[in-house]
Amino acid sequence: MTGRTTARTIGLIGASALLLAACGGSNASPTAAPSTAVPATQAPGPDATPTDVPGFSFALPSFVGDQDLESMLPAEIGGETLTVISMNGDEFLGGGATSPEISAALEDLGKTTSDLSVAFGGTTTIQVVAFRVKGADASALFDAFKAAQTDEYTSETVSLGGKTVVKITPADGDVAYVYTKGDTMFVLGGSDVSSDILNEAFSKLP
Repeated sequence: MTGRTTARTIGLIGASALLLAACGGSNASPTAAPSTAVPATQAPGPDATPTDVPGFSFALPSFVGDQDLESMLPAEIGGETLTVISMNGDEFLGGGATSPEISAALEDLGKTTSDLSVAFGGTTTIQVVAFRVKGADASALFDAFKAAQTDEYTSETVSLGGKTVVKITPADGDVAYVYTKGDTMFVLGGSDVSSDILNEAFSKLP
């Protein structure tokens, strides 16, 4: 995925652009070693590079995190172990940086960034993001993200891994797959990810 394409896709679901754009942007190899490490006190912001996220060899910053949310992500997909990290909303948005989409969604729900937590992980083929907003149903969260979307897209309901999933196709970008369960919204994506991998990934979600 290119950064621009993924950002448009994830404009629909707010700040998960951080993960999908970073994992797929810049045409970098997922196994490439970074030239520099992320400082331990620096949370990745909207302009994170491919070496700032799971699936790569790099030094992780320290986050408050959400261990319960992390536990909801699969341990492995396609024979590859997922590297998983999580953070609270303030950390996720880069220490004060903001996203119009996620800010609008949170405002619509009567929430703030302090109510948000995010967990994400990736392999060389797929990225998985989990969003939770305290006191908000995941379906309402997804509706709020959709309402905040400004780019054109189409959506359809599909079945993957025994679950009902919303497939999001932007006008000029890669596909994202959204699944809601209770208070958690999962977003899956990847460049040319296969149906076998998608089915396996969704089958391993709650």
